[in-house]
Order: sequence, then C-alpha cells, then structure tokens
Amino acid sequence: MYKLTFALPYLLSIIFFTSSSVLGDDNKNQPKDFDHYKKAYDFITYLDTFYTFLTEFSLPDGYHYLQSDKLNSYQKWISEFPLQHRFMSLGNWKGAKVFERDSVSRGVDIPWQGNVYQEQNFPLRFLAEFMRYNKTDLHLTYQPEKGEPISYRAYLKGKVARNAKGEVIVIPGEERPPSLVDYYRYTHYIMKLNTFKLLAGNCELIKEKDIRPGDMFISHDERGRKGTAVLILNVIENKKGKRLYAVGRGCTDACDFHIPKINQDRHNPWITIEQINKLEPIFESLGFYRFLNFKEIKN
Repeated sequence: MYKLTFALPYLLSIIFFTSSSVLGDDNKNQPKDFDHYKKAYDFITYLDTFYTFLTEFSLPDGYHYLQSDKLNSYQKWISEFPLQHRFMSLGNWKGAKVFERDSVSRGVDIPWQGNVYQEQNFPLRFLAEFMRYNKTDLHLTYQPEKGEPISYRAYLKGKVARNAKGEVIVIPGEERPPSLVDYYRYTHYIMKLNTFKLLAGNCELIKEKDIRPGDMFISHDERGRKGTAVLILNVIENKKGKRLYAVGRGCTDACDFHIPKINQDRHNPWITIEQINKLEPIFESLGFYRFLNFKEIKN
C-alpha cells in the first residue's frame, strides 16, 4: 500500500486550527495502541495522541457498544474513527469559522480541502480511505448518472471523459501504476459527479434493525441535488435490544465533518432512530443505506 505522508499536504492539506491547545488532563483515558491508529488512520492530525468515542464520550446506563462479531471490518473501522479534541472549533472550505466548539458535539479527524467536500461527498471519502487501508482500493467503484460503473482500476487504464450521450467513459490510453496522487484524483472525480440521489443509488436500502456503523441516512429531492447524507458513526444497545446512534455530517457549503450537537449536552451524542429521521432537510425520498462496494471489501 502506498504511503500517505508525502502526498497529503499537497492534495488535501491538514485542516487549520482555530482553537486552543489540548490540555494534558484530557489524555487520562487515552488508549495505548497509538501505533495501530497511525496505521489504520494514517491521515490523522495529531502526532502523539488521538481521540475516539472511548476517550470522549460516556455511555448511558445499561448500554454497550455492539460486539465486534456483529461488525465487518469497515463497520469496526468507522466505529473506532479518530475525533478532534473537544476544544476544536470548525471551519469551511474558505477558511472561515462556521461552528464554535460548543455548538457541535465533536469534529471528526479527517483532513480535506476544497468545495467538493459537501455533505453528500464525505461518505465517499470515508469509503475510499478504508479501501486504501484495506488494500482493496482498485475495486473502489462508482455508478454515475449516465454510463457504466467506473472503478479505480479502470481509471488507471486511460482517461475519463463523456461521450456524445453524456455517459462517463474511460478512453483507453497508457496504463498507470497505482499511486496515492491518482487515487485521490479519482476519489475527487467521483465526488464531483456525486449527488444525494446518486449516493443512494450506489447503495442498497437496508432495514432500521440492520443499521451498523458506516451506514447512512439519506434524504433527497427529485433531482437529487438537495438533501441530507448522515453517516452512522457508532451504535450502542442495551440488554432489551434498544439502540442509540451517533452520527456525523458535513454542510451544504463544504465544512469540517462533525458530530452535530442534537442533544442539549454536547458530550452526549447518542440519539434515537426517530431523531435521525427528523434531521433536516427532509424530503420524500429517504431511508437507510449501505454501500454496494462492500461486496469487494475483505472482512
């Protein structure tokens, strides 16, 4: 697998800091497997520490995280995803602050740059990062509005274009070896094609009882240009089988991906299915979805 460290500053940049430094006391619950985190999430901001659901949030009485045997590798990777520290305020793609630290629950530690990072596109970036880590990056496939599905493997064999019918095609050319630069170019290309409707179209509809980390709540208008795309970051349950969820989302005007403050207490990210279904904007086409790319992911 090609390394991220040399190319990320050029491609995405590390998101700017607008808040105070982390206090030493925040690390008292720090997990000790930082080397694992640097391998599994090699884009993370912090060089000597990390923040996760385990360090940042308490569970309601009687609740526990889903057992690992109920999760595939992507779902587990999402559930352990690194977060920004609690003192971090959040910004947009123009460099302006859009959320004070107390107006969100937490930021999510995924670096990005540019106006393509609208809410409907962040889930594609999460999937792309996992498939790179999982060494299944060549199988990252996307179904555009017109044309056959395209994959990163096909992208490396030529040049992406549109034919007279407006269909996305790959014109055969000189084949390139996989590289981090090309992988991000491909990822950003499919993000530019993407809409809320197409995001749902690249997924399968799932039942509420089957929701796992990495799944999405998607709502969109008829054209698919307006909508909601919320990523399920974590799921907890109690002995009675009742479940609560933590979600992440972006903005219409590209901004930091974050856990929104839905409950009064920003340190309580856990919400119900009913609350997720009411996240605005709400359109007639809505449901819970799972990426079709899972067919190529090694569990």
